[in-house]
Amino acid sequence: MVKERLYEWLDREMRTITYAMNTHEVPKYVKANLKDELRPYQEEAFRRFQFMQDDNLLSGISDAGFQRKHLLFNMATGSGKTMVMASLMLYLFKEFNYQNFIFIVNTDAIIKKTHENMLNSSSSKYLFNPNGIFIDGEQIMIQSVANFPTVKDKNTIYLKLTTIQKIHGELNKPRENGISLESLEEEDIVILGDEAHHFNASTKKEKEQETSWENTINKMLYQRNSNKLLEFSATINMDNKNISQKYSDKILYKYDLGEFMNDRYSKNVLRLQSSDNDDEKMKDAILLSQYRKLIARENGISYFKPIVMFKSSKIKISEEKQQDFNTIIENLSVESLSKYINQRQTTVSSNSTLYKAFSYYLEQDLDSVIREIQEDFEPRNILNANEKNMLSVDNAVLLNSLENINNPIRVIFAVAKLNEGWDVLNLYDIVRISEGAGVTRTATDSEAQLVGRGARYFPFEYEREKSYQRRFDNVNSDLRFLETLHYHTINEKGYLANLEKSMNAVNLISSSDETIRYLSTKLKNSFKNSPVYKQGKLFINESRVTTSADFNSLKKFAIPDVWEIEYIGSTIETDYQGNIKQVDTLERNIEFLTVDKRFFKKALQRNPFYKFSNLKKFLPMLKSKSELLTSNDYFNGMKIRVSLPNGQTISNLSAYEKIDILDKFLGFCEDKIRKNYKKNLG
Repeated sequence: MVKERLYEWLDREMRTITYAMNTHEVPKYVKANLKDELRPYQEEAFRRFQFMQDDNLLSGISDAGFQRKHLLFNMATGSGKTMVMASLMLYLFKEFNYQNFIFIVNTDAIIKKTHENMLNSSSSKYLFNPNGIFIDGEQIMIQSVANFPTVKDKNTIYLKLTTIQKIHGELNKPRENGISLESLEEEDIVILGDEAHHFNASTKKEKEQETSWENTINKMLYQRNSNKLLEFSATINMDNKNISQKYSDKILYKYDLGEFMNDRYSKNVLRLQSSDNDDEKMKDAILLSQYRKLIARENGISYFKPIVMFKSSKIKISEEKQQDFNTIIENLSVESLSKYINQRQTTVSSNSTLYKAFSYYLEQDLDSVIREIQEDFEPRNILNANEKNMLSVDNAVLLNSLENINNPIRVIFAVAKLNEGWDVLNLYDIVRISEGAGVTRTATDSEAQLVGRGARYFPFEYEREKSYQRRFDNVNSDLRFLETLHYHTINEKGYLANLEKSMNAVNLISSSDETIRYLSTKLKNSFKNSPVYKQGKLFINESRVTTSADFNSLKKFAIPDVWEIEYIGSTIETDYQGNIKQVDTLERNIEFLTVDKRFFKKALQRNPFYKFSNLKKFLPMLKSKSELLTSNDYFNGMKIRVSLPNGQTISNLSAYEKIDILDKFLGFCEDKIRKNYKKNLG
């Protein structure tokens, strides 16, 4: 087993001078043939794959103990793994002449979703350019197949969509005209494994069985030397020693849920720790959901339909709760709703979302509010996703197109069928039904996965602009609630402890909605009689949200105009802790480093912190990467002073030594920027 994980090795290797001289870029034909632009982290995933396939780098990859036949993308739920997959299909087709792709997953639901993603050009979920795929002036078709044709059209990508169960059966019990290991002997194939953590049953059991799914995939993979297996998963358990041993040399990119959320590509997630009264939680969810819809309307957002999901532990309980829900909606009245709101408002924090929603409703015409709620949440706008007979073909379409303007569904009742393969963007409330709720770590692991899926960002249009990232984190506006998912949990100590562990395990960032704590204390009479208590003044440090102007130059991050480095430039003696012994005997002279801008650009390229998309988070007024080098507010206004051994000058330094100094300088600046960036100032 290699000593270091592949993605860690790539983190360092893709910042070397050698690589910086000849970096990979996503080809123009890939970008032109995708419906949407690749996000920065998706481009990074793509570039890492390019790196691993570059024959010029093969010896270095092999010498480091890595391979490129079987690779895995460990990317967060909702981060667009299928988009990366689509871009890699085009790349492998164009650059390496692969035409045969087998997409394997664990459930039929993901097969249906992937069919929409890859093959249905009229679908809103289609990932390629709906006007057609064109490479070098020729149109490329993607064709769904059960088996790969012997005679192929050179301009066609053949895609077999299947579950691991089905292809396992096909290969172990071949049928006439069906796919078999023999039929694959003459075919170069790329296997695309989605939700790949399901394929590791044999690895987990330590002894691989001949009849396992994992073994079936390996048989296909090793039929030919040029076959490839590209796996995608958000949940690879590297704490398991066998899984870690299998994947240490295969995970080429790791982008977890915490990074995804910090980069603002998701909703914020807040927990509402509610009572065991399911009726109360249902009412709260209805009011919160409708509050979002009304806030959107008041802000000129023409179409905004927030979905509520009620998650139960058993189908019978789910069906009973659906009937209870219908009764609640049917029996709403001005008197009962007004009484409920006034009573509940006294039990929640004045800083909570529920309190804001309750206050909003008390200023509205409740009769009008109730009529709209009863219309929006009537039974025909509720979907039960439990029993097969309930989830008809039509209902399955509704379930996977909840964002569409002509889709009327507002409420989903479900047990566990939607944890994987469910692509929903406008889910805003997940309510954990208390009755029969599991409190074990297994139960909360499943819930954390569901919350992660629900946290996908809904790109609504505001002021004629659509965004795919959160816009209102630092804005004191109710629009923040249109970028927030609420998870209504049960209020049980053991359950909450396990839920926190489960969320931490997938790096899911969440916090309690009720952020204010009330503390009390008793004062001694002697203190009450003191001059400090009677005449003293209390000063409170107010805070405010930072603005772009607070970070309009590097000086605002406490970075000095002149940065000094002591460059040794010769062999010296140190003690066992690395402390220099003879530094006092070295006479030194000072020079300022002046280098061609190309050196600076290369140093910037080697440090992912200085990607423009990342810099904009910290330097919101920065217009371009060029401005970073030319403006006196940024690096052009700074000097690097180098202390050199006597007799040595800047001109004596090699290009590598100069870039090494720039690396250290940029590392210093990165540290200052990260530490001194604040969302609020005192």
